[in-house]
Amino acid sequence: MKQALIVSYHFPPSDQVGALRPAKFAEYLPEFGWTVRVLTADPASTVEGVQFVSELAVEVGTAPQWPGLREWAMRLKRKPTSSEGAADAGGSGWAESYQTSRARRPLRDLIYSLMWLPDDKHGWIVPAVHQGLRMIRETRPDVLLVSSPPHSAQLVGLLLSKIADVPLVVDFRDPWVGNPATPEFIRAGPTPRVHAWLENAVLSRATAVITATREHADALEASHAAGRKKIHVVPNGFDTAMFAGLATGGSDRFTITYAGNFYHTRTPQPLLEAIGMLRDESGIDTSKIVVNLIGDCEFANGRSVLEMARQAGCEASVAMRGRLPHAEVLGDLVRSDLLLLLANGQPAQIPAKAYEYLAAGPPILALVERGATADLVSRAPEVDVLFGSDPAEIAGVLGPRLRAWSPKPVGKWSRPEAAAAFDRRDTTAFLASLLDRAGVN
Repeated sequence: MKQALIVSYHFPPSDQVGALRPAKFAEYLPEFGWTVRVLTADPASTVEGVQFVSELAVEVGTAPQWPGLREWAMRLKRKPTSSEGAADAGGSGWAESYQTSRARRPLRDLIYSLMWLPDDKHGWIVPAVHQGLRMIRETRPDVLLVSSPPHSAQLVGLLLSKIADVPLVVDFRDPWVGNPATPEFIRAGPTPRVHAWLENAVLSRATAVITATREHADALEASHAAGRKKIHVVPNGFDTAMFAGLATGGSDRFTITYAGNFYHTRTPQPLLEAIGMLRDESGIDTSKIVVNLIGDCEFANGRSVLEMARQAGCEASVAMRGRLPHAEVLGDLVRSDLLLLLANGQPAQIPAKAYEYLAAGPPILALVERGATADLVSRAPEVDVLFGSDPAEIAGVLGPRLRAWSPKPVGKWSRPEAAAAFDRRDTTAFLASLLDRAGVN
């Protein structure tokens, strides 16, 4: 069998969503003639909560992350409060600090931007290259498959490919250059130009380039016309085996579920305000509604989500579930009456959860931009796509669902036709064909 070395900062037992895609590649590639080994970050750097349960029979090499410029700067700052920490996770805490310092000391522009060059995981690059060369000396791979973000992984792959002369295939789960979610303080100084230069170096070296959406592929083709023929789309997806046997229905309250973290501009506030409006203006009994928030959902845009709910008058309807094992999350999705999807300001990206929402089956309420996510969820038989975050508009689509709702009997999950094209085994089969060509070249 051919050998692939996957380089990904996130990999199980990391509980980050970025670990799921490379893990599924590693799980299914052997079915298509590829033996897989993995180079990833030491779990001490990546595991923050509930670990992914992984039974993959894969050799994994780990490398520690040395402190980067951002870590050293944070050590010099006072320890943040919980709300500041939550804001920092989405970039806004550092953005606010950046704006304040910018007014006082323009020279800090350069310092702040260098802290994220190419991102805040740059302390992993040197240890990962060292460990990767050791793994290559032990068993030379036919191809390197590098998945990012964090895009420091792409620099690891670039260096390994050049030093060891191994074909390089790069997988961009999200855009590197031109990502709307990039905080403003990272765009200061020379950092954007350096990012563009680094991305070009990676794409020039790569034998094949993979993106998760057609929109991102189109953007890369426009900016890297010479490499157009080697850019391909391998979408995210869902794992049929993980859904098989899950029970649907059985809830005695209208259940709205959001799975994921609140970052960038994502916030449940418009939904909570809509629920409050329905109670005040339409007399709907909100005690029959539960909003399940699964993940790091305590804060959004630096504000307490429970405080948002209190102000909207629906605090009793909000259930903070925290981080849960992946299998348990899927069970919650299929039992829900409505799935909330937030994808504001990211027209070329699709949240990985959107594919599992599509596979789970319940109706979807999508507050999104026009673009990739809207196009995907429009496949669902029951979906309300709203381009904006107007609570009144949300109440307008939510109200009829609440009035028509009645408890559903317990049933058994079956795959919706709209999700059929996104089974991870099938998408990995296409990836294997790309690796076959890269290994030959």
